[in-house]
Amino acid sequence: MKLEGKTAIVTGAGLGIGAGIAQRLFRDGARVVFADIHPENCQNQVDEIDPSGDRTFVVKTDVTDENQVQNMVAETINKFNGIDILVNNAGIFTDSRIEETSLEEWNRVIGINLTAAFLCSRAVLKMMKDKREGKIVNIGSVVSKTQSPNPSAAYAVSKAGIHRFTIQLAVESAPYGINVNAVAPGLTDTPLGRLLTEEAWNFAVNERIPLKRAATPDDIANAVSFLVSSEAEYITGEILDVNGGLIMD
Repeated sequence: MKLEGKTAIVTGAGLGIGAGIAQRLFRDGARVVFADIHPENCQNQVDEIDPSGDRTFVVKTDVTDENQVQNMVAETINKFNGIDILVNNAGIFTDSRIEETSLEEWNRVIGINLTAAFLCSRAVLKMMKDKREGKIVNIGSVVSKTQSPNPSAAYAVSKAGIHRFTIQLAVESAPYGINVNAVAPGLTDTPLGRLLTEEAWNFAVNERIPLKRAATPDDIANAVSFLVSSEAEYITGEILDVNGGLIMD
């Protein structure tokens, strides 16, 4: 198991892509912290894959709250004596047009999708720098690279921000042996992805995606598993597209 002895935090681990990533890292041998604002969704997974609780635990975390983020990190260190991997996955989707978007909605989307990645990354950086190693993966989106009539401006801007944040964090962290990358999913078959209208979903699958299907959470988790492994030691600042060929460059 390629991540044996490593400890990973996955935010937004309760459902969808986050659940797929957390379970994949567990199968890879890591100790995994399932962090989510809805801990009951995480606990159901943990009870199934790790009944003893030896390599997992659940921590209720609002990733926009600095104190709760610090608590998430402290609880992880207390239980597993360190943090090797952080996956900033927590996110929300909205499809409001600009003139329909309230300031409250804008701030909420930016806060969960972008500011939270800053808070969580900052909270683990000192430990990773002291060890002179670590892996951080941020979950972005294809919408930061292409036009789409469906996601809101707030969502698109937040994911574009994640990509630029990834690159800046990679530059600042590289001297300390920390790898920072992002995975940019395309259309993915999750509760979040299914918020698209049926018409938009079918058009994307049948007309825009060369592989003619949406991604599964496992498709995204496979990419994350690679980026946090020793096989990706010389990769940093990369935005890895996982979109079935929707964007090719």
